[in-house]
Amino acid sequence: MSAFALISWVLGGTWVLYGSFWLLSNRHYTLSRAHHFLFDLIGFPVEWAQSTWGRGGVPYALLMPNMLIFGMFTFSPLLLNLYVSFTGGESIAVFERPMVGLENYRQIFDCETSILEPNSCPAAGYNFWTGLGNTFLFVLFQVPVLCGVSLITALVVNRVVRNRGFWRAMFFYPVMLSPVVIANIWKWVLHRKGVLNSTMDSGDNLAASFSALAGFDILVSIVVAIVLLLATDRALRS
Repeated sequence: MSAFALISWVLGGTWVLYGSFWLLSNRHYTLSRAHHFLFDLIGFPVEWAQSTWGRGGVPYALLMPNMLIFGMFTFSPLLLNLYVSFTGGESIAVFERPMVGLENYRQIFDCETSILEPNSCPAAGYNFWTGLGNTFLFVLFQVPVLCGVSLITALVVNRVVRNRGFWRAMFFYPVMLSPVVIANIWKWVLHRKGVLNSTMDSGDNLAASFSALAGFDILVSIVVAIVLLLATDRALRS
């Protein structure tokens, strides 16, 4: 079983087991209200957050999964780069590289004349200061041009000009295109034969049956989204 499948099973099992215990301890259900229990179990994280932190904590609970994923893909590379900066060698296996301490930083600043003359620095210093200078030039020219074009475009689409609707549509087209592209990417990732299922399905094990849950069709995705919305609304009203 892959690590991703194991984490998914642990989180899902914790959700179901603890959620069932919490709901059955605080409410009384009958067989005729089994569907109520199912909806309450789906919306359990929201209801638990509301009972623990109050209604003001619910938005943070809803944002927490996104923030955790965003933080993982934002700060993990930063921490990894910081670790790599204290190592030497060129091996792809960064955790097998030898530790060299501050040697890499010393080479950056160990220039014969000045950091303003990268040619007088070692190879590492030359690459660093040259790249930093190129980045500075890029920002120096790109930011004013980008802001100027954006300002002119905003003035044009807000003036009474011919075919203003067309120009507004062209202006907002990139904004509308991004969610469509992202949705299609996730559709491919969550496909039954996509990357996620291929990673989770490692043979005749429990991950194989669980991986099918990730292969949503568009219709099933809509149904699941509606169920989650109804369960969340029910949890907020309870």
